[in-house]
Amino acid sequence: MNTERKLDHMMNRKLLSAISCLLFCWFAIGQPSGFLLAKESSLEFELQSTEMQIVELFENAEHELVVVSFLGVDCPLSRLYAKRLNDLSQQFASSPIRFVAVDSNQHDSLDEIAQFAKATGLRFPFVKDLKQRLALGLDVQRNPEVVVLNRKLQVKYQGRIDDQYAPGISRDKPTSSDLHDALEGLLKGEMRFAARTQSVGCRITFSENAAELSEFTYCRDIQPILRENCLECHQTGEIAPFALTDYDEVVGWGEMLIEVIDQHRMPPWHAEDNVEFANARSMPKQAKSMLRAWVAGGMPFGDLSDAVPDIQVANNPLKDEDRFDLKLSMNEDGFNVPVEGTIDYQYFVVDPKFETDRWVAAASVIPGNRAVLHHAIVFIRPPDENNIRDSTLLTAYVPGQKNYSLPDGHAQLVKAGSHFVFQMHYTPNGIAQTDKSAVALRFMNESEVTHLVESYAALEQDFEIPPQKADHAVSGRLRYFPKDGRLLAVAPHMHLRGKAFELDLSQGDRQENLLRVPHYDFNWQHNYIYKNSVDLKSVDKIHFTAHFDNSPSNPHNPDPSEFVTWGDQTWEEMAIVFLTIARPRTVELPTAQKRQTNIALDVEAIEEQQRERWTATALERLARLDKNNDKRISKDEVPREFLLFMFDRADLNNDGLLDLDELIEQVSRRN
Repeated sequence: MNTERKLDHMMNRKLLSAISCLLFCWFAIGQPSGFLLAKESSLEFELQSTEMQIVELFENAEHELVVVSFLGVDCPLSRLYAKRLNDLSQQFASSPIRFVAVDSNQHDSLDEIAQFAKATGLRFPFVKDLKQRLALGLDVQRNPEVVVLNRKLQVKYQGRIDDQYAPGISRDKPTSSDLHDALEGLLKGEMRFAARTQSVGCRITFSENAAELSEFTYCRDIQPILRENCLECHQTGEIAPFALTDYDEVVGWGEMLIEVIDQHRMPPWHAEDNVEFANARSMPKQAKSMLRAWVAGGMPFGDLSDAVPDIQVANNPLKDEDRFDLKLSMNEDGFNVPVEGTIDYQYFVVDPKFETDRWVAAASVIPGNRAVLHHAIVFIRPPDENNIRDSTLLTAYVPGQKNYSLPDGHAQLVKAGSHFVFQMHYTPNGIAQTDKSAVALRFMNESEVTHLVESYAALEQDFEIPPQKADHAVSGRLRYFPKDGRLLAVAPHMHLRGKAFELDLSQGDRQENLLRVPHYDFNWQHNYIYKNSVDLKSVDKIHFTAHFDNSPSNPHNPDPSEFVTWGDQTWEEMAIVFLTIARPRTVELPTAQKRQTNIALDVEAIEEQQRERWTATALERLARLDKNNDKRISKDEVPREFLLFMFDRADLNNDGLLDLDELIEQVSRRN
């Protein structure tokens, strides 16, 4: 017997043993619940709905192939792949192929399965594997995973659907359509496909009896660990895809909890501990060991009297809308997020109608729909008479970032006539959604403001990452910072090829590291808040190095064959770090008085050197953006962020084009 036949024979026997006394409950869209009873010692099944509709599964049935798709209600990848499975079922509708979905999660209720089927529009039966025997019999470990059976109920393909999605990975399209290729090959009798691929996604926790029950219990030991390390995100209404506030849910995710903790994916934190951060996330080794022992020991519940009365974590005060003085939505109607695809950044300009300067003590983005909102950044765009260099970051919402309160007496200035610009990044999740996010503000009386808080950006736009390059470094520096300031927080930003990031300061010959992120993750963009703010009085230079991986070994890489330059879309790249700096509030001298203090300097020589630098920068920008080589830049040749924030103001003659003189003027304004 060859290897393939041995595998088929073994899997067939395992399946026979597993399903011989299996009870299923089935939900299909628009149909009431029913059940599937297995005949003892037989592979023949009848699935009967309350309307007496029969669905059958048995050897030598009319269907040449059966696609069994294992899905989990709260698994993000299951939601994403539900539509793909629907599409495949329609694509092969005229073929002798039958599709069935299976939920083997012990914590997914029948009602939740029905809701999932309705929300995702499943067009084929969804089965509840009540005792997990089907998953055990087929050695299925994750959701989503597919198993293709032939008429003899032999396994002909098992593994992933394709490679478009994985934890933390979302490609524009798959590079390997594994299930589709397997079905086509089996129908044609061609075995030019991999019969087994590695599935990725959410671990299924099996309810097998432990050899020895753990000494640790959920009520006494595990609840406090979850509350301290997980529930900030894993509770109803927060960004995590499922809650960990209920014992049954925690048990259902037991194996997955251990996996993400051991892989250092959770709790999410990516900075090295050479610098102390006020918002650092870390789970103590003792807590990790306790969780492992509890899961391995059967996850006992324990004594209810030991349980925390209210395990929910109180919302951060900055998310409490009644603590704010003003809430502004990004628009009136919201934004409709499609089921799938890549969405360009969406921009919404809001006029707060401030007739006087306002001091903002706290600002927070209120996400309208966390399921699809990857991040939102709100900028302050100053009145038209102010230089564009005055544009600044007000606040942001990004995955895993904690809001924090400014110290007493600290506030941001929003000048009268300013507008707020919302930059919204959406990621479809398999279900059509709508988002209507907002920003909430709390004001401070001007007389109470002791420190002005400003956002600065150190960036480098002039780079090109070569194809196949595994480590390409881009360096940049903060061109200006107040010497009387203190650095409160930093937030590095790269895209899918981001690999590592370092921020340093220089004081004479001495260099000090401010932030080291050895494994940058686009999905978890932290605002790193210093436990002790950094005094900038004697600092000469603040500079960074961003590392990018454009090689095939980077699983997030959209296309390793491409040259990559600056751009606001995720398949392009950015090398930027936002720095939050506070300085004592002082009355600035008029420009004329400032110049008088430097009267001993050769003003004409300085201005000539500045003019040369501005011209060189403008020429470089013209060469980089002028795609048709007409010595001018049109609106369709510039990145969207430049178009939104700079183009119209740089276009001094309003002809829709930027020439060299206009670029020089624009550079001079920014410097």
